[in-house]
Amino acid sequence: MGKVIGLLTWGDFVEEIRRAQPRAIRVQAYHITCGTEPPIVEFFLDAAFVDGDEILLARFRLGSEIRFFLENDPHRWEQFRQRMHEAEEILQRALTALGWEVRPGVYTATRDAQVETDPRGLWRWERVDGNPILVPEIPVEAAA
Repeated sequence: MGKVIGLLTWGDFVEEIRRAQPRAIRVQAYHITCGTEPPIVEFFLDAAFVDGDEILLARFRLGSEIRFFLENDPHRWEQFRQRMHEAEEILQRALTALGWEVRPGVYTATRDAQVETDPRGLWRWERVDGNPILVPEIPVEAAA
């Protein structure tokens, strides 16, 4: 595997999957701590598959928070864990409904890829009681 190709929209990612017909797609939510001052924890959801010597990647940003606030507020950690879980479920349902096998995991070669995928058509952000939540945009019948 040589190159990492980042797809900038959900639609582009789906078109690449249809073209390549991969055996499986890896989907995983995770967080990383950036060495900024103060340290920031960033939350992501990656979907990726291998096509020949390329890894095709859709990376969805799920938010960020100053590490100090997360470490001192278990409720904030739980909010991000819930958001990560919900995003994984939305993405897994969408890919499964399209007929692909979904497996956990991230390709380590994508770690430094500076890409952020627009989830339009997959989910949208709404505020409920001041908190951002994910609302699926895929049709219910397609997700069943």
